[in-house]
Amino acid sequence: MKPNRWIPYGILLLGVVGFFGWLSREQARADEVLNSELYYAFPPAEQLPPDLAGEPEQRLAQFAELFTRRYRQVDVPLRVRVLKDKEGKPYLRLGVAIIVPRWYVARTARTLWNEARTVMDEEVPIQIHETYIFGQSRWIGECVRVPQSSEILVRLVR
Repeated sequence: MKPNRWIPYGILLLGVVGFFGWLSREQARADEVLNSELYYAFPPAEQLPPDLAGEPEQRLAQFAELFTRRYRQVDVPLRVRVLKDKEGKPYLRLGVAIIVPRWYVARTARTLWNEARTVMDEEVPIQIHETYIFGQSRWIGECVRVPQSSEILVRLVR
């Protein structure tokens, strides 16, 4: 009986599939080790600065800078910026590095929501983006108020 000529290609295909399976398991293991060794401290809870004066957009920009500075002092790679939507209304954009765990992002977004509402006396929309060293950032979530409730929902996508 003559061997089939496709057998070497089948063996090669099985080897490639096995290699990619092994690679994905190793990547998951490396991510787990990396996240277990990183520790992100939360900045001390400070009183909001009472000297935020000026127009609402200026106050929001000052607040975003102070919030960013507070987290950068404890070496957390995040940044808060004030941007405008299509209608010209300001919103906050929370940019976090890809290495920051999602639970930390959610807690930081919740803190940002509460403090921005206190400073501005109104709700300010928050968009959450994952930032990279090279390339464009990626939208990963937002903070929204639950309808007919006082609770805040941090919606993150994976």
